[in-house]
Amino acid sequence: MTVDSDPFRTARRNMRRRARFGSIPQACILCPCLDLAALISGTRSELEAKGIPRTLFEGDHIVGRAHDPEFVFSICRNCHALVTDERLRAGISMLPEPDRNERAALRLDALALFEEKIAEALRRWAKEITNCTAEREALNLEALASLHEKSADDLHRWAAKRHIKSGKQNAA
Repeated sequence: MTVDSDPFRTARRNMRRRARFGSIPQACILCPCLDLAALISGTRSELEAKGIPRTLFEGDHIVGRAHDPEFVFSICRNCHALVTDERLRAGISMLPEPDRNERAALRLDALALFEEKIAEALRRWAKEITNCTAEREALNLEALASLHEKSADDLHRWAAKRHIKSGKQNAA
């Protein structure tokens, strides 16, 4: 679970989203996602005019384009919006950082958040497996989720050390 580093800023962002969508309940037409952070408002022509692609997938710069422009994964637009929002809530800056230690810490924090998302997905998949023949597969997914969770914890610890070396403290 991501700790919100600036709840007032998050509240302002959420108010802007609600104002953009209006009072009509919004939902993605392709998935059951109802989270406003993941939804993009506008008609198809409005989205195209803004340069927003019609494809379902986008390249997510996991640690931030400014920190590593080549480290990109394809994820759906909804998940991209949600992960970006989580990074903002965690106080993980995606802006260029001149200090090497702080930049490394931001990369590690962002990567840890991504590892946590992978662990959540693996646990969700393990819960979907219900028949006896797939029980071993469920246990393997659970073990894999634990590894990703441990990796996220390690990354957060390394990031904290880098924040200290750079002289900056991060709430993540």
